[in-house]
Amino acid sequence: MNVDILYGSATGNAEYIAKDLAALINNNDKNNDDDNGNNHPRPFTSAACMEMNHFKRKKLFETWSAGPPSPSSSPSSSPSPSPTKHAVIVICSTTGNGDAPENASRFVRFLKKPPPSSSPLRHVAFAVLGLGDTNYDRFCEAGKLIDRKLAEWGGTRAVALACADEATGLEATVEPWLEGVLEGLAAACVADEKGGRVEGHEKGGESEKEGERGATDATSLSEDLQRSLAVSAAPSVSLEDTLQCTKPLVSHTSAIDPENTSPSSASATPAAIQSPTPLFILYGSATGNAEHMAKDLAASYRNIIASRDDSNFAYFPSVTVCPLNDYKKTCLEVWSAPPSPPAAKHGLLFLCSTTGNADAPENADRFVRWLKRKSTESTQPFQHCAYAVLGLGDSNYDVFCAMGKLIDRKVGELGGTRAVALACADEATGLEEVVEPWVAGVVDDLARVCSGVKECGAVRESAGPSRLAKEESAESVSASEEKKMEDDPPLLRVSPAAAPTPTSSSSSFASSRSTTTSVGVATIRKHLRLTPQDPLPSISNSCLPAMTSNLSSCEFVRDDEDADADGATDQNRPRLNSVADNMTETSGSSGFHFTLTKPYESKILNARYLTKGTGVECARRVCELMKKTAMSDEMKNDDASSDVAAFREKAMAERDRVLMEAMKLYDQHFPLAPSDGNDANGTNNDEQQRLQYSKNGKRVIEMTLALPDDFTLEYEPGDSVGLIVSNAPHAANFVLDMLRAHHGITPTQKIVLDATDSRSCPVTVGDAVRNKMDLCSPMKKKRLFLLSQYATDPEERQALRLLSANSTGVEEESGISVDLFQTYVEDQHRSIVDILKEFPSCQSIPLEGLFGILPAIPPRYYSVCSSPLSDREVIDGHSFHLKVAFSVVDYLTPSSPNDPNSHRRMGGVATRYLECACSPFLCNDNTTTTTTATLMTPTIQIFPKPTHDFRLPANLSTPLVLIGPGTGIAPFLGFLSHRQAQIASLESKQAAEVASEGTWRGGYELNPEELNISDAEARGLNLAVDYMRKQRHGEIDLFFGCRYSDHDWLYETEVEEFRRKGVVSRSYNAFSRDEGREKMYVQTIMQKDDACGSRLVDMITERMASVYICGDGNAMGRDVQEAITKLLAEKNFGKELSETEAVKKAVGYIDQMKRSGRFVLDIWS
Repeated sequence: MNVDILYGSATGNAEYIAKDLAALINNNDKNNDDDNGNNHPRPFTSAACMEMNHFKRKKLFETWSAGPPSPSSSPSSSPSPSPTKHAVIVICSTTGNGDAPENASRFVRFLKKPPPSSSPLRHVAFAVLGLGDTNYDRFCEAGKLIDRKLAEWGGTRAVALACADEATGLEATVEPWLEGVLEGLAAACVADEKGGRVEGHEKGGESEKEGERGATDATSLSEDLQRSLAVSAAPSVSLEDTLQCTKPLVSHTSAIDPENTSPSSASATPAAIQSPTPLFILYGSATGNAEHMAKDLAASYRNIIASRDDSNFAYFPSVTVCPLNDYKKTCLEVWSAPPSPPAAKHGLLFLCSTTGNADAPENADRFVRWLKRKSTESTQPFQHCAYAVLGLGDSNYDVFCAMGKLIDRKVGELGGTRAVALACADEATGLEEVVEPWVAGVVDDLARVCSGVKECGAVRESAGPSRLAKEESAESVSASEEKKMEDDPPLLRVSPAAAPTPTSSSSSFASSRSTTTSVGVATIRKHLRLTPQDPLPSISNSCLPAMTSNLSSCEFVRDDEDADADGATDQNRPRLNSVADNMTETSGSSGFHFTLTKPYESKILNARYLTKGTGVECARRVCELMKKTAMSDEMKNDDASSDVAAFREKAMAERDRVLMEAMKLYDQHFPLAPSDGNDANGTNNDEQQRLQYSKNGKRVIEMTLALPDDFTLEYEPGDSVGLIVSNAPHAANFVLDMLRAHHGITPTQKIVLDATDSRSCPVTVGDAVRNKMDLCSPMKKKRLFLLSQYATDPEERQALRLLSANSTGVEEESGISVDLFQTYVEDQHRSIVDILKEFPSCQSIPLEGLFGILPAIPPRYYSVCSSPLSDREVIDGHSFHLKVAFSVVDYLTPSSPNDPNSHRRMGGVATRYLECACSPFLCNDNTTTTTTATLMTPTIQIFPKPTHDFRLPANLSTPLVLIGPGTGIAPFLGFLSHRQAQIASLESKQAAEVASEGTWRGGYELNPEELNISDAEARGLNLAVDYMRKQRHGEIDLFFGCRYSDHDWLYETEVEEFRRKGVVSRSYNAFSRDEGREKMYVQTIMQKDDACGSRLVDMITERMASVYICGDGNAMGRDVQEAITKLLAEKNFGKELSETEAVKKAVGYIDQMKRSGRFVLDIWS
C-alpha cells in the first residue's frame, strides 16, 4: 500500500522530514527493521514524496476520489487486509504572516475553494504536521488551514494535527508525531469504516489550539492487524561503549603522587561502594575548547580506572563522553532510572561554552531547548543525578557564560543535585585560572555526593584550587617524598606499537643533551636573571596542571588493512538516529548538507585588495613564480604508477616549497621593520618609514568563493562561513623531518586516527601532520607539561615544568615574580614547533604523543559581505557565490632583551595562505596555467555558519544603526546590498501589477493569455503589490572607523554609492591615526558631534531603530555601548531624572533592546 507524502517547505525542514519519512517507508520492503530495530506498519510498502504544488501534475485528486486498489498477495504470503482509504501525509511550514510556502501555495489556494458536495476526499485518511514559530502572530496557520480543509473535503483525520514550534525546538513535536503517524494512518486506512476512524473532528480542533499531537483511536482492530502494526521498542544503547582510551599517555592521576593518591581515595569513597553507572561527561563546544577539556578529563579518569587496585579506587566504573545534543540517545534512559542502592546518584559533568550573543554551540542547542521546555519540567529527568557545570565564556561579550549559567540553573530546577558550584572560565583572561582548579577536584566531589559519603547540601566552591585527592594527602607527604616527586615526575606509558622503534641517532642525541644548554633553557635563565651555572628553581607537583591528555590516538596500518578499511567505510558509517540530527535552522533550504565534518569543496573566483595603499606588484611576482613551477618528468611518470600516496606526497612537498617562497616574497615586499639598513620606500625619513611599516601590516582582501549550483549551500546577510585550513608549510615540514630523523616514519606511511571509531579511515602521515593537528597555535600550559615528560634532558624538562606551572604557586614557593608563560609563550606566540626547536630533547616524542597532546586545527570564520539577492553575476561558470573580507594577519612580536627569538614576524595560518592563493586575482593575471593554478589554489573547504540573531529585521521599514569599525563593516555591506535589492523589488512589483492587468506603459499591449499565470494568481499578485506599495524602507545610519583615511577606509566607494541611491541616509567616519587630525573613534564621534548624538538618540528612542555592532572585541564593543548609554541618559532620560537614575534607566533600556532583538552584537577577540 502506498503513502502520498506532500510537503510545503521554505527553509528545508519540512522537505527533509518528508523525504526522511519516505525513505524509511520505501526501505521497509527491503528490511522490515530500521536502524533502531523498529518495525514500520506492514500495510505501507511504498511512499511517494513530492512538493504540494505538484498535486495537479500527479493527478492526486483524481486518484484520491476513487477507492484504493486491493493489494496483490503472493501464494506464499499471508493475505493482507484490504485498504479502504488512501493514506496521505502533509507536512507544511508557515511563512510570513500566516502564508503557505511558495511550493505549497497553489495546493492551498485549491483547497480554499468551496468543497464539492460529493466529498471528493471521502476515500482519504490524512495526517498533517505543521511547522511554525510562536514568535509570529499566526502560528502554524498553513498547517491548520490544510488540516481543516482536508476534513471539509471529506477526508478522515487519522491523526490529530501536530504543530511544531521552531522557537522551542521542532523535534519536541516532530519525533513523537513520526513515531505514531504511520500506525494511526494504518488503523484508519485498513480497518473497517466504523473502527478505523478517529472519532470527532472537534478533537483535532482542540489539538490545533494546544499545538500538541493528538492520540489516535485505534480501537476495534483485529488481533492480526494489531500484530502487523506493532512497533518494537528500540534497543537500549550500551552506555559503556564510549571513546575508550587505548594508549594512555601518562600514568599519573593527580598532581601529587600517582602511586599514593587517587581522585577518589579509599578513605573518601569506600571500596565496597561503586557506582552502577558510568561517569557522564557532556560538552557543548564551538571552537573545540570545551570538547578538548571534556576528553582530557575522560582520559584522565580512564587512566585511574586502568590502574586501580586496593589503594587506588575509582568510584565510577567507566566514562561516557559525548556532545550535549547526544543526551537522548546516549544518556537519558540511564539518568531517568533510579540507581541502586537508592541513596546513590548518577554522576554528570557539563562543560559548555557560549557563542554569539548568549547562544548555545551547535552541538548543544537541542539539549538547551529541551531544558527550557515546560514538558521537561514535569518529568524531573535529573532527580536521580548529581552534577557539576563548567562554563566557558569571554568577558569581551556582553553576556558572559550564559549557557553555563543556564545549564547549571535548569538542571537544578529539573531535580538535579549540585555537587560543585558553577565555575565560569574567561577566555579573555585565561581559561586555565578557573579550569585547572575545577578539574582537579570535581570528580572527587561528584563521587562523594553520588555515593552518599558527602551530604548533598555541602557544595564545594569551585574557585579554590582543590586537588583530586583528599586535601590532607598533600600535607602528609614527607619532605623526602616531595623531593623525589620533583626529581622524578610521572613517567610515560606509551605503547610499543605506537610507532616504529627510534633509530640509534635519537638515543645518541638524547645522551649528548645532558652537557649542552639549549636555546630554550638559556632564555628561561635570562628571564629569571640566572647565570649559566645557576640551577633552575624546583617546583612541587602541586603547582602543575592536574589534567592529563589523550585528545586523539593513532595506529599504523598495513596496505592490506588500508584496503579493507576503505571498503568498509560506507557500510560502517552509522545512520543518524533522530530526525533532529539533520534538521537545520540555517537560512538555506538545505543548509544541513555541509558542515565542519562534511565541507563543500569551493574555489576562489575573484579577489581584490580593499586597502587603498596596497600595491599588487608582489602578487604579480608570485604569479610569475607559479608559472615557472611545473611538475618534473619524474613526478609525471609517478602519476602513472600505482603508488598514489608517494605521488601525492611529492606534489604536496612541491606545493609547500612554492608556498613558502611566495610567503617570503610577500615578507620582502611588505617589511614591518628595518632590515639591512633599507627602508620601505627607499627614503631615510624615519617618520615616513614608520608610517609605511604600519600600513604594510594592514592588508585587507575581499575574496569571492564559489557556491554549489543546486542550492545545497545558501546563506543570508549576517551569516558567517567557516574555512578549514592546513598548518603552515614550514611547521608541517619540520615535524615530518623530525619524525623521519627520530623514528624512521615517512610521510607516505598510513595511520588510522581514533581507531576505536569505526568511521575512521586511513590517512598518510603527511596528510595527518598537515591537516589533523594544530602545529601553529600558541602552546597551553597543560600541553607544555605533557611535552616535558618526553624531554630526555633534565634541564629542559625542568624549564618546561616552570613554563607550565601556576605562576602564583611558583611565586609562593620560589619567590619568582616573572610570569614565564606569559612572557615566553603568550607574548611571543610560541607554538609546538617553536618549543621543539628550542627544547630539542623533546623531539623524541612519538607521533602518537603529538596526537595525544595537540588538538585539531580549529576552522576560521569570516563574515559574509554579500547578499544572495544582488550577487548573481556568472563568474567562471558559477552563478552562485559569496564574498568574505579578511585582514591578513601579519605582525611582529614584542622585543625582549632576554629573548634572542623575540621580535619575530608572525603570520596568520589561514590569511597568509589565502593571500598567496588569491595572487592571480589580486593582480588580474588570467594567464596562470591550469597545472600551476591547481598546485597553488586547490579547492578551499568551506561550510556555512548561520546566525540566529545577527539578521536584518523582517520589516523593511525598520530603521537601522550599523556600527562597524575596521573589517566589522564587512557584514554590513551584505546588509546594505540586501536592502538595496529589496528596495528595487518594490519597483518591480509595480511593473508586475501592470503586467497582470495586460498593459505596459512602454507603449505596447500584453494580453492576459500571454502571461503564464492564472487569473487567481494575478489577483493575488495585485494584492501583494498593494501591500508592498505601502512599505517604506527605513533609514540607515552607518558608523565606520579605521586608522588612516588614505589606506584602510574600506568600501568607501561602495558606501558613497549606497548614499547616492538613498539606501544609506547618513554615514559617520572616524580616523584614529591621520596626521594633523584629532584621534577619533566611532564612539568619539557619537559623544563629540552633538548633531550625531541627537540623531542617534532619536533613531533609537523615537524611530525604534535596530542597532548592530560588529568588530574586534578589544574594548570596542564595550566602549560603544557605554557611549550610547551616556547619550541616552543625557539626551533622553536626563530631562526628568537625576544623573544616576538616568544612567540606570539607559542601561535598562539597552538591556530591553537586547532581549527584543533590537541591539545585536557580533564581537570577536
